[in-house]
Amino acid sequence: MIDVLLMTNRRTNPGGLTGNRTWDLLAGSQLQLLLLILFRFEISGYFPSDEFGFTAAPFEKEIWKVADDLYLKGWIRVREKFAQGELGGDVNALSYFRKWVEQQHNTSGVIHTSHFFDDNYGITRLPAPVLKCIKDMRPYRKKRLHAGKKLIRKDLSRYEAYSKAEELRREKLVDEAMVQDY
Repeated sequence: MIDVLLMTNRRTNPGGLTGNRTWDLLAGSQLQLLLLILFRFEISGYFPSDEFGFTAAPFEKEIWKVADDLYLKGWIRVREKFAQGELGGDVNALSYFRKWVEQQHNTSGVIHTSHFFDDNYGITRLPAPVLKCIKDMRPYRKKRLHAGKKLIRKDLSRYEAYSKAEELRREKLVDEAMVQDY
């Protein structure tokens, strides 16, 4: 019904604008107003690998599809424990993307926190002409080396937690028994 009314108003006014602000805003194709925005985001969570062992590939495909469907431009980087990027596009599209992330509509991972920052409103041209996905291009040897270091750090933190718990247990025993060892 709105289209019919707009068409009626366009026929009566050759310029296309009716003079009524409400109808003129509804006829967005006539006004050609487009407010562009650019922002950065960081998402922390757990994004498991696919059946072939590619790290965070399912979540990467999912976030790529959402951004591409909304005609967003910029770059996205997705790893096992985080995702980050810089996206630009229409204000409505980016607000929908932000809502999608904050309401955790993903099916291929768990989002713990999301942070959006560096909002730039009213830019005239987007810096990136396409949507790019930054892949992990390290060779297999480096990935294996870094995974080994991560396991060592995990074991160290577990041993430190155990030693702190043991120290607290000994202090509690000394306090309860009123025994001091010199």
